[in-house]
Amino acid sequence: MHRSGTSALTGALHALGVPLGAPLLPPNFANERGYWELAGAVAIDDGVLLRLGASAMEVDDLPEGWDESPLADEAARLLVDILRRNFENEPIWAIKDPRICVLLPLWKRVFRDLGIAPRYLVTLRSPWEIAGSLESRDALPRVDAFAAFREHYAAGERETRGERRVFVRYEDLLARPESELERIAGSLGISWPRPVENVRGEIREFLEPSLRHWRTGDESGDPGLDAALRSFTESLDRFVEGDSPASRALLQLSDATLSTALSIRRPARTRSSPNMDSAPRPDAAPLSDSGFTLQWLAHEVPATTRTVLPIPISVSVRNSGGERWPDIRSTELARAGIPAVRLAYRFLSDDRPPSHDDYGTRVDLSNPVEPGESVELSFRVPAPRTPGTHRLQIDLVQEGVAWFESKGAPRLVVPINVEG
Repeated sequence: MHRSGTSALTGALHALGVPLGAPLLPPNFANERGYWELAGAVAIDDGVLLRLGASAMEVDDLPEGWDESPLADEAARLLVDILRRNFENEPIWAIKDPRICVLLPLWKRVFRDLGIAPRYLVTLRSPWEIAGSLESRDALPRVDAFAAFREHYAAGERETRGERRVFVRYEDLLARPESELERIAGSLGISWPRPVENVRGEIREFLEPSLRHWRTGDESGDPGLDAALRSFTESLDRFVEGDSPASRALLQLSDATLSTALSIRRPARTRSSPNMDSAPRPDAAPLSDSGFTLQWLAHEVPATTRTVLPIPISVSVRNSGGERWPDIRSTELARAGIPAVRLAYRFLSDDRPPSHDDYGTRVDLSNPVEPGESVELSFRVPAPRTPGTHRLQIDLVQEGVAWFESKGAPRLVVPINVEG
């Protein structure tokens, strides 16, 4: 699950010498020490979810038979190719992406094609802390975060039954990393490339508890929902001590209760129609330099906000170049990522030079944008945690190709006064 401690655990595996492949997603303001996710694999997982009418945080009710569709066939082929190129001669390696929880039917097919028997690591963290973190990073409503929490963990547990797996509490990993990493190795029947005692200091430095920004109780202000979340979380926690039919039955019961509690608190969602056809599209090619041309037409950004509030943003931008901007739903799955045009934002800092790694969550185009056409995008940005005057910078990027700024296009920079 996103924001559950998977980056902390995978970073510790990196310190132990476990190969993670390359290139990895870069660190940014929301994850200062890195995501440790293989960029090409994440791009394919994202592309699959989007073509299924879902997203990283909207993963319930995937279309029946999606894992046997032409889309899944193509995705499996690309994932097998990525993993072979990165790990073919490695005796041990790791892949991390929270989306794998809900895409395990696809990934298990990939593992079979590679002829390997995977071991699974599942990190557990309080749903209230996860929801707080997602609200801060993505301005995601807490009830939506709770729904994503439930779907990821329910699917992850269900799809790994009968496999070698270990459940790890995030707080235990931070409090006693050496013993937890030794427990993982023993439970999975593996040996780390670098012994834990040889990298104790490196692991302790990486797993600095102060990076755990969110520490909350088990309350959201909704007693009924909190009770259902607490029951579901306690059922998951039993798997840390071991697996049993009783634990599975208890989780199934608490899952049904939580699902009901969430369904009456979330409005019905309208999704785009799934597209499970993997046929290539001609607009999947990278833009030439003349395609990276834009004009910012208008923007609406509040002059003042508070540190605890998400910031509503609306921008209008025109494609003033000579090539179509592809949106993420119309691009072909690609080995190095999906070359869609997307919007990204960051807050500029006076303390260090700006870096593209600082850009936060992407905002997808609502449709392809032809030359001369414009598109209006509305989204919410988490406010900076420190009061003062901040500068919000917005740019477009063709993923895996180039930032529009690097090709000479103007950036949009807007000052925002943040009050405590």
